[in-house]
Amino acid sequence: RPWAPALAIPQLALVALWQWRRRSRPQLVHARSYVPAAIALLLHRLTGVPFIFDMRALWPEELITAGHLQRGSKLHRSLLWLERRYLQESSAVVSLTQAAVAYLQQQYPIELAHQQIAVIPTCADLQRFQPAEQSPAATLVIGCIGTVLSGWFLIDWLRAFFEAIAR
Repeated sequence: RPWAPALAIPQLALVALWQWRRRSRPQLVHARSYVPAAIALLLHRLTGVPFIFDMRALWPEELITAGHLQRGSKLHRSLLWLERRYLQESSAVVSLTQAAVAYLQQQYPIELAHQQIAVIPTCADLQRFQPAEQSPAATLVIGCIGTVLSGWFLIDWLRAFFEAIAR
């Protein structure tokens, strides 16, 4: 089942805590996405080590869009509860877009009132980086990076894009 890996969170947290006690203690934990944030939150509560919630995307919304989760279900409400805790208890939050930050600030105004939020866009800032000049004979190369088979990747849009390029 897709949710079976979530059952490993307590075990992973214990392994992380054991490693933390054995080695030099970290001063900060970087949690990339929601499942690692569960471990980071537990470590934070047990040890006081701060963590960064690098959420990148709105995972509960992605799961709904992909048809993997029903809005308002117990699991959805649980994910939103966790999201609220991560946003509230992390030392900083990372998002991919300013639009997501605005959405989060609307949804969680109290939790984010004094939160540090960094936006790390996944595209080039063309004010700082200029594309190199291409010769007319240059081969056109188009790349697609992402989890195509995730269920929320819009494969029909990708196909339409390639068809438009071909025309």
